[in-house]
Amino acid sequence: MLKRVFITAFIALVICAPPLSAQGIQGSVVDSEGNPVAYASIFIKELKRGTTTNSLGLFSLPLPSGEYNIYFRSLGYNEVAKKISVTDRMAELQVMMPPQTYMIPEVRVSATGEDPAYRVIRKAIGLANYH
Repeated sequence: MLKRVFITAFIALVICAPPLSAQGIQGSVVDSEGNPVAYASIFIKELKRGTTTNSLGLFSLPLPSGEYNIYFRSLGYNEVAKKISVTDRMAELQVMMPPQTYMIPEVRVSATGEDPAYRVIRKAIGLANYH
């Protein structure tokens, strides 16, 4: 008798329960040529949480309903910020990250004879009695 009550209650709960719907964001991150950006960081400022893309540049992140500022970052690309509104469905995003160029100063290599580290070592040895 008790077993039938539990089974009936369970079936009623399953049938009458509201449908579960996923909500959040999902999509892909690509570069300017359409190639996937693997392992890019995705950060939601308001929730202080995030995720990363997989090796194909795809991601999925469940979120509660609301408005969020989302930041996409990856080494070699400029940061992209988006403001989105999450409703009762998964929001589809395709984010294009522009490449970031680095200008480093010119490096000159010359053969002047002695390694500059030798001068520092001789100075340290000369001050050994002091220390």
